[in-house]
Amino acid sequence: MTQTHGMGADSAAWLTGVLLGELPYPHDLADLVVVTAMVGDESEATQAAMDDHMLPLMQDRGVPYVQVARASMHDDDGIVVLSDTRRGDPYAMVMRGAVTLSDEMFAAGTIPQTSSRKCSHKWKGWVLDRWAEQEYGGADRLHVVGFAAEETGRRDTDEGYSRSTPGKTPWYPLIDADWDRDRCLAELRRWYGIEWPRSCCAFCPYQAGPDIARMIRRWRAEPAQVVKTVAMERNARSLNPRMRLFKDRSAEDVARRAGLGDVVDQAVAAVDARPAELYEVRRIYRRRGDRRGPNGRGWVFGPDPSDKARDVWRSLRAIAAGTRAEMLARLVAEQALRGGTVEVVDGVPRLVLRRAGPPYPSTEHYLTVAVAGATKERRAFDELWQAVLGLDLPRQLDILVNSR
Repeated sequence: MTQTHGMGADSAAWLTGVLLGELPYPHDLADLVVVTAMVGDESEATQAAMDDHMLPLMQDRGVPYVQVARASMHDDDGIVVLSDTRRGDPYAMVMRGAVTLSDEMFAAGTIPQTSSRKCSHKWKGWVLDRWAEQEYGGADRLHVVGFAAEETGRRDTDEGYSRSTPGKTPWYPLIDADWDRDRCLAELRRWYGIEWPRSCCAFCPYQAGPDIARMIRRWRAEPAQVVKTVAMERNARSLNPRMRLFKDRSAEDVARRAGLGDVVDQAVAAVDARPAELYEVRRIYRRRGDRRGPNGRGWVFGPDPSDKARDVWRSLRAIAAGTRAEMLARLVAEQALRGGTVEVVDGVPRLVLRRAGPPYPSTEHYLTVAVAGATKERRAFDELWQAVLGLDLPRQLDILVNSR
């Protein structure tokens, strides 16, 4: 049996409750292995809680603890076992592997999105499944997931995925015991005398809901988290001004309102000091119903030019590299060559060459300066770009409107 231990209140409450005999465990504890997938951007408070409380309890009860992580950004490289007490490693936290989620975010010039949990799957779920494959093959195993009682929606999603994995049978004991998040926090406070910290990356976008006060307390206690978060968001917003970590609020604005303006200034300086590139940014805002043409050649566009699809294609190409000051000067020089309009959003200039808008599909094109290394482009981007530029969309839309 394995427990995926996310280091947060729910996982800690279940494991503590079982090891102290206050939660039912109808299995043999000798078969339990606790496993954590390390993303690499956890808070110091999480490490302290694990060091001070969970590790001593697991060691005292003889429960083995394994810590794993991605070996690189590429799936083909697999995973690495950071620590395994069964092989004689000490009960000690290893909080990151060779790469981290923040490394990926900077490399892609983006931030995590609340519209999906892709980062959680890539950096946790995928890692844990690879470890289980190495450990158990396809043998039957019970997989403990610490979702709190109110997280039945997450359970339903996870259950469908888990049962499709050979040998894996999920179990959600906190839901069975009707322990919600408040109950978990209360029991942890009774057992350990502390407010158990939320386990998440410093830049997790899900923190800005009812839990935002706790996030701000963490930020004040660990200013390095603010520097990493604001720097990441600022770089992403250089490439896309719409990128706000907390939907309608930027991390930079939240931090300044919390009295952390000096730390924000450190983050801005940190971004400005990194090697920079001048990027050509292009986006295609697609029309609903767009698809490949017959035999995968060309494109067939949907019937309604006013109906924008959710799918947006992006191309990032670096056209020059150097210091930030050098790239800003190059941006100004490009305006003399290409025309366009220089706009400044939150202190970040960009040279706008083409604006998107209805009818769709529509294109957006600008130059901007950001941290080096974010070059990325979808396959067939140029083909679709040229197809969209070749459309006479205004005339098509007029025909559609006038025919009604």
